Amino acid sequence: MAEAQSGPSNARKRKYRSDGVSPTWVKRTIEGPGIWATCVKGKEKGTVGELYDLFESLATDMWPIEGHDSSANDRDNGSDAGENEDDLETQIAKEVAALKRPKVEKRFANCLTNTQCVIFISCKPPVDPVKLVMKHVDNVQKTGVTRTKYTHRLTPVSGTCVANLPELHSLCRRTVAAYCAQENSEGSP
Repeated sequence: MAEAQSGPSNARKRKYRSDGVSPTWVKRTIEGPGIWATCVKGKEKGTVGELYDLFESLATDMWPIEGHDSSANDRDNGSDAGENEDDLETQIAKEVAALKRPKVEKRFANCLTNTQCVIFISCKPPVDPVKLVMKHVDNVQKTGVTRTKYTHRLTPVSGTCVANLPELHSLCRRTVAAYCAQENSEGSP
């Protein structure tokens, strides 16, 4: 009888980390290109939030999303037309259509490091972490404003792999070949 009662309660039990925090805002593994960031101890969540805002604003300027601007214009036009119309059904139909729009895929994801003061934010293509950090450094040098409160250091990573010799050779070939191809294309008129 005790086993039957403990079974359903175990099924309903939520999964939490050992420190009691639910890891719903992080990826499990560190993989792919990304940016390592160091921050103030205990301010990891605040750092992640400010870096999401910073990276999204920089990435929007450098790599605009196709169709994203047109949907924003549709929302603005829909709100203006909705205020002028008195038909309730038309307003509801517009709101339902706005809710059914496909969500834009996030370009950045925080990866779980289980380390204090260290954060890894992975970048999805076409975002290049090296160009992103260089753009931020250029902006800081020009304006003198960092736009971050808790972040100490940003280190871009072009790729990651497991620590064995064949994987390291493969990663080096891919990374160096891409860098050399980029340098050759920029150097030629």
